[in-house]
Amino acid sequence: MAYFKAHSFGGGVYMLYEPLGVGSHLIIGNKKALLIDTGFGFGDIAAAVREITEKPVIVANSHIHPDHSMGNNQFERVFVGAGDMYKLEGGILEDEYKKMLGFSTKYLPPLGLLIKHYKKIQKSALYKTEYSALTTGDKIELGGRTVEILEMPGHTKGSVVFLDRTAKTVFAGDAVNRGMFLYLDSSVKLARYADRLDKLAGLAGFDILRTSHSKQGAPFAFVGYYADFLRRVDLSKCKSSPMPLSDGKVLRYSEKSRDYGTVSVFFNRGQEGK
Repeated sequence: MAYFKAHSFGGGVYMLYEPLGVGSHLIIGNKKALLIDTGFGFGDIAAAVREITEKPVIVANSHIHPDHSMGNNQFERVFVGAGDMYKLEGGILEDEYKKMLGFSTKYLPPLGLLIKHYKKIQKSALYKTEYSALTTGDKIELGGRTVEILEMPGHTKGSVVFLDRTAKTVFAGDAVNRGMFLYLDSSVKLARYADRLDKLAGLAGFDILRTSHSKQGAPFAFVGYYADFLRRVDLSKCKSSPMPLSDGKVLRYSEKSRDYGTVSVFFNRGQEGK
């Protein structure tokens, strides 16, 4: 059985989804394709891409976390948000990988067992990966299709979103979703992140939001909804819980939405202020 399951959304847009609950998006133009994220590094994502298209592939990370970038070493060149470039040196990413595996083993035993199993999968040949920085305003040309870059620091310092006007879709990685982690190395104030989301929500010409941990797209209107949600965070209604890549417990605030189901944010005490 293939490790990656390919989902086609039409219009040259695919997701390669892993059993561990993370997906990498593939956007195909007339001349080239763009692979957004490379997953946990289990299996051969480069071969999975070749099964869909033989066109040259540009590879980029929405952000540098182990579940999005450990497959980078299967490619010769990868584009990364400028603010995350530091995480590629000094063993930072590898340390986060060990922490994530340790958390899964302790708090999420089923996921821990899956990770232990899939670590045995044979990988493709490894390359010495060259990295290049992405910043707001950069454009990735695929031939008849241009993907624009917008920096969205918050989940990580170098998180970026990819704007595909051809598909009227924003590919957000983990930069906006129904359960955002904002307690990590950026530790942005919630009100400040809401302002950033307002700017994204104000962009014209987009209908669909696609994120990394869901095979289902969401209406682009969710971006504005989530910005307002962050402004409603009530510290008295928060719960404390252990979370991956955290040395302690973080706060979780949740609401139930008629349109989007349960929506949450995970953050550190003190981030709720302006």
